[in-house]
Amino acid sequence: MPDTFGSMDAAALQRLFDRDAIREHLDHFAYCVDDKRWRDWENCFTETATVTFPFAAYEGRYGLAQWGETALAPFQATHHLSSNLAITIAGDDAEVRSKLLAAHVPQSEHTDNHFDIAGTYHWRLVRTPDGWRIQSLRLDITYTNGLDETGLAG
Repeated sequence: MPDTFGSMDAAALQRLFDRDAIREHLDHFAYCVDDKRWRDWENCFTETATVTFPFAAYEGRYGLAQWGETALAPFQATHHLSSNLAITIAGDDAEVRSKLLAAHVPQSEHTDNHFDIAGTYHWRLVRTPDGWRIQSLRLDITYTNGLDETGLAG
């Protein structure tokens, strides 16, 4: 069997490693939200990060955990799916676009009552000594479904 990586140059191999690390980081981001691990979620960002959602914007990492927790407090359960990642890497910077489908369930015992958001995430990540971190995140909503009693979708 031929050595698949033997003919690959170091830069191409690094791009594959970086793409995988970015995908894992963005998966981690979603799991932190759905598991309500707000400090871990906050650590997905750089210290100077900006987050722009339809309902509000936030600058800096300090206090971001409380901000996210407060925004999603009305929901006992959430389910965030992010797919179709388009990743462009230039050195220590990466631009990513992904599709979002997120369900927000106010009461876990009534799973048929939920508010859904679909849209596009626009991410900018930077390589840090601790790995890739989110420098900016913007969500553009394509559609919503269900009754948004919280104003989450803006």
